[in-house]
Amino acid sequence: MKCKSCGASVTRNFCAKCGTRTGITSFDDVTTIPEEELSAVDECDQIAVLETENGTDTDTESIMEVKNEATNEVTNEATNETANETKHTYGKQSVSKRIVISLSAAATGTVALVVAISILFGWLVRKGTFFTDFIYHLLKQVVSLSPEQAAYFSERMSHDFWLQMVLMHGGYIRGEYLGASVGAEEGLFSFNINIPLLVSLLFTASLIYLVMFLLRPIFRKYTGRAISRLLWLIYFSGVYSILISLLLLIFRTKSTYFMGESEYSLTVSASVVPILITSFILALLAGGAGLGGWKWNARPEWMTLAGSLRTFTLTVMGFHVLIGGLMIGSWSLSTPNKLSSTEVLTMGNVWKVYQNDPAVYAILPNVLLQEQIYALGGAWEVSGPLTAAMLDIREPLKMSMLTGSQSLQETAITKDDNGVSEWLSTLESDIRVKWYHGAFLITYLYALSRIRLKNWWTWGVAVISVVLSTTLLAIFLNVEYKLTSYSRGIIGFSFLQVLLALTITTVFLLALSFGFQRLILRRKEVAK
Repeated sequence: MKCKSCGASVTRNFCAKCGTRTGITSFDDVTTIPEEELSAVDECDQIAVLETENGTDTDTESIMEVKNEATNEVTNEATNETANETKHTYGKQSVSKRIVISLSAAATGTVALVVAISILFGWLVRKGTFFTDFIYHLLKQVVSLSPEQAAYFSERMSHDFWLQMVLMHGGYIRGEYLGASVGAEEGLFSFNINIPLLVSLLFTASLIYLVMFLLRPIFRKYTGRAISRLLWLIYFSGVYSILISLLLLIFRTKSTYFMGESEYSLTVSASVVPILITSFILALLAGGAGLGGWKWNARPEWMTLAGSLRTFTLTVMGFHVLIGGLMIGSWSLSTPNKLSSTEVLTMGNVWKVYQNDPAVYAILPNVLLQEQIYALGGAWEVSGPLTAAMLDIREPLKMSMLTGSQSLQETAITKDDNGVSEWLSTLESDIRVKWYHGAFLITYLYALSRIRLKNWWTWGVAVISVVLSTTLLAIFLNVEYKLTSYSRGIIGFSFLQVLLALTITTVFLLALSFGFQRLILRRKEVAK
């Protein structure tokens, strides 16, 4: 194509020699080009138009300089974009690295605090005698050690911070007892004991909650979505549970008792897998509560139900504190002979003996929860002759507030012994029904009434959540033992029986609460 003015060949929109726009006959036509069209032309063409309007010539060199400048600007923009992408990627890696370091340090610091508090608890236990006596009866009655050996080993175990750490993370203990005389092995057997303390677990959960609460600003700054925070929380829980398990393995307790030429050793360690699982779940739940601000894409009625379940839990805990205080008050005003039954070792009897020892109050939350389950229809069970001996019970039994008590001993002597039925009758009159059982039942009903239910779907989810969580907690807090001889026993409840009793009670009470809520809502609608 040739320029109409000078005849030079043209390859672009403007002539490289005279600057004339191809296809336009006069400069008036150039001045009428709209501004939006002018902006669409590349930079070198725009400069040529402006210089043509001002009456100046644009040579080939100036056009090339403009093109080079435009090319350089495009190259610089691409380079800046690449640099920004690299910086953004590096920023993400830096943030992830910072969170990893923060969470690892937080988990390590939490474990250090747990160790320090365990040492403090061990020192406090040494001030009293309850915990040492408890370990003594456990070793003497359940493990069947001699009184001298049980006293020796309990004195060393109860003051050890290792045992306090185990109790703060589930209470799963594995032991190995070995007796030898002049180098010859006399006896070797192992045992597993589960003695979880609810107050120790709550203390550990509170500590983790506080640590994650302090980390809340970091999470809100660097993690936006809930799923991202959940993954980081899982990382923290994993690091914490692994560190706790390693410490319990490293600092396991071993004591040796000498009697004449005989040597007896007791090695106690933690059951790693149960401790690992318990500590992980504990850190996950307590850490999630400490972070707070969880927002999921769920319907409003489900979010309301989640808040109501939280209110239900706090209500039960608050009333347990109140009822526990009233129980202590009633024990303090009672005489020893009228305090409780002489046929079984109850919390009232224990409190009367160790009321000035702070360690005795550590088992009170476990007792309150068991009384709550018993009041809702659960059958309290003492299975195994060794656990019966530990509680000073004549023989194993099962007791329910609805059906009464029955012996679990299946020997012919027990069936033909008329004294057993008389003993069970006396036991029932002493402990089957107490005033605080009614208080626990009212507590459960009031707590259920605070669950806001919008429809039958939320009612069903509420029933399942309450029943399963309460049943699992009740079974988790059972005191259990298992010996090498396959002898085993529990102090607590059976899973299926508690599940059935709680389901019936909760379905009835929650349906009653749902009906009242619907009735009140309809009256408000009619009033409007």
